[in-house]
Amino acid sequence: MEVKNDVIVCLSYNNIVVRHFYLETILSLESKSMSPSRNITAMVSEVNKLFGSKSEKGWIDKHMEKHEWLVKNKQQLTKKYGIDVSDYEVRSFFVTDEDMLTPHLRKMNLPLPFITRYDLEKDGYKTLYK
Repeated sequence: MEVKNDVIVCLSYNNIVVRHFYLETILSLESKSMSPSRNITAMVSEVNKLFGSKSEKGWIDKHMEKHEWLVKNKQQLTKKYGIDVSDYEVRSFFVTDEDMLTPHLRKMNLPLPFITRYDLEKDGYKTLYK
């Protein structure tokens, strides 16, 4: 856990949970090192990783389980970090190296927005509150 000014950052594997004091928000970021698909085989692989298959959950579904856990277990976060987050909003994002084509091709609403590391570096927190 790292504390800087008004933000606490907790890192584990490819997950980042940020608690922003001033905005009263918990930001859950799923970060993956992915580049856009360059051919149909790569696109099929990307779809399977993101959305899963009949036998295995994809990264999006797995992250949404983490999101729901954060929403339902704010009291555990309060107990662990000693900061009352019971009224905080939980927002989730999927962060990739580059803008991905697959989320734009799906004819469904995604449960969380996709953003790029470039957007975060360029616009910082503004990217997460657009």
